[in-house]
Amino acid sequence: MTVGQTIWALATSVGAVALPVASAPLFLAVNALRQAFRPSSDARDAARLHFWMAAANDGAAIEEKADALAA
Repeated sequence: MTVGQTIWALATSVGAVALPVASAPLFLAVNALRQAFRPSSDARDAARLHFWMAAANDGAAIEEKADALAA
């Protein structure tokens, strides 16, 4: 390996480390904006859970009625 290749390899590795370090604040800012404008996942999950629980209860009620009619 020549001196030029060694310098090139060293400069490339320094740049490869510097790029993520320099972009971290931008990443954090974009992530904060995304979370601020995104609907709350807790509220969305609660709504989904309510829907599925209601559907499950309706299914159980239908099965109970069917069993009662069959008996």
